[in-house]
Amino acid sequence: IKVDRSLGGKRDLRRLDEDLTASGSRLYGDVAFQRVSFESDHYNWKMETAQYYSGYVVALGRTNPATLRTSSMTYHEVMYDVLSPKFLVRHVNRFVNKFDNAGIQGVSLRDLGDMVPSDKRRNNVINREQSRQIILAQLKKLDEASEHMLINGGNAYTWPYARDLSNIPAEHNPFYIVDEEIPFYQMVIHGCIDYTGSAVNLSDSYDKQQILLRMLEYGLAPHFTLSWQDSSEMKYTGLNVFYTTRVDTWLEDASELYKQANEVLRHVSGSTISTHDILGKGVKRIRYDNGCILYINTGETPANHDGITIPARGYVLEGVQQ
Repeated sequence: IKVDRSLGGKRDLRRLDEDLTASGSRLYGDVAFQRVSFESDHYNWKMETAQYYSGYVVALGRTNPATLRTSSMTYHEVMYDVLSPKFLVRHVNRFVNKFDNAGIQGVSLRDLGDMVPSDKRRNNVINREQSRQIILAQLKKLDEASEHMLINGGNAYTWPYARDLSNIPAEHNPFYIVDEEIPFYQMVIHGCIDYTGSAVNLSDSYDKQQILLRMLEYGLAPHFTLSWQDSSEMKYTGLNVFYTTRVDTWLEDASELYKQANEVLRHVSGSTISTHDILGKGVKRIRYDNGCILYINTGETPANHDGITIPARGYVLEGVQQ
């Protein structure tokens, strides 16, 4: 683990961690164990990468939106090898031994929460269930080495170790056979773990009110990916997926969205969802175990249910304890 001096070094990183902790926030150092970049040093890709039955190593990249093929999209740095579960223990042990020197308390796991790779090499086949058991052992180890963990993706086996979850599924697949969306995942974990969906400023479309209603219905905390400098600086690099991240552009919207979401979610964030009812087209009713009832209307006209008028593209929160 090396702290970049051009960003301030260990001293400034530790100071940032202390300042965020004092303000009630948390700093997480992000790490990828299973998706090993082609740019990584000290990695023996021929030996440590998972293999197909054919003997070829598993090397992937980003999905090209034009061809829908998984390729490098001309940038070598977005390609990665998939680490064999056999060697995961080695890399986690090395990380844990050095983590104390990083000067921060939280760790963010980029791929241990949404990826369960197998290894089909003929002399030592590791199936996905065996891989899951190996990952679980490493999660326990990382949990003991850090004070809190943020986990990306959030497969169910990670829940006992997660303080926060990011990029959890918050929309259905685009199949026409789907009639309604039900936030089953959120109904299971709401009130137990804090979580976010994908970054608002990197979504396919930006309808602020629609995004707010989805956050309230699913209990999602606002999530933005921001940079200090203009995102055009990354245009001709592998980071070109971050196409609109400048903080000056998004700070006002992010602050407003947070305040609007907080007006509702602060009353129910520690409560579990009892029921999620679809009352009509675009009209939902979410009951919480603390007695709060949230009505959501995504339609273009007002709706009346239970003697309550829900405004068009709006919401009503009932049962708030004063």
